[in-house]
Amino acid sequence: MSKQKTISASRISKFLRCGMSYDFRYNKKLPEYSNFSLVLGRVTHQFQETVLLVKAITCALPEWDSVKSKPEELFLAELLKSSVKLKQNEKEFNYEELKAKYILMANSACKEYLCHIAPKINPLGLEENIYFSVKGVDSQIRAIIDVREEGVIRDLKTKTKTEKAKATLQYCVYSMAHKIKYGSYPQIIQDSIIILKKETKCLSQEVTVTERHIEKSINIIRAFEDSVEKGTFAPASPMGWWCSSDCSFVDYCNCNVL
Repeated sequence: MSKQKTISASRISKFLRCGMSYDFRYNKKLPEYSNFSLVLGRVTHQFQETVLLVKAITCALPEWDSVKSKPEELFLAELLKSSVKLKQNEKEFNYEELKAKYILMANSACKEYLCHIAPKINPLGLEENIYFSVKGVDSQIRAIIDVREEGVIRDLKTKTKTEKAKATLQYCVYSMAHKIKYGSYPQIIQDSIIILKKETKCLSQEVTVTERHIEKSINIIRAFEDSVEKGTFAPASPMGWWCSSDCSFVDYCNCNVL
């Protein structure tokens, strides 16, 4: 008996942005580039998990002085695992200059999170994996919930600009997973956003997910499965921001805009 496939919202979103990059990553398993921004995002997530785990166990957050070296340690550890390539708008800098700049940004982001976001959170679950099935979808769906509180799902994002919160496929999958495991949809889905500008600041936005959003998401998942089954992996629109020479698969693609 063949093992049931598992899919996630991030995997489907990758396909929707660019079918070719999905094929390169998940089917051909080609090596891909990372960049400092992606490394920074992973570091803030790891720092979040570290400090909230302390809070879950001890009912108190660590003091900044006791963890202030952690962001740099996490950043350097991530660099060892990543093949980092400078983006087009970073070519005027050298690698070491940018590394130092992003380490400072990681420190600033993590300190802001510890001081202004983490105190408001009472975690019941961290990086929670929930697997579930949906009628008409052959694959098992996996949701990885950053932080779960009583009736609340929180997702951490690191951005350079403010954007209006939307009921994305990711949040619809979170909602379905929460209902299946805990018997009801979450009362609140909240974006915890760290805005990285000249001055780092925090922003929280609530996201509304309706039954209509969930129905639409299920249709998207079914269409995704059908396309993958048929081997249809279309390239991204050349007008999209993700189709550029900064793409992590730029060395393998003949469709990118250079």
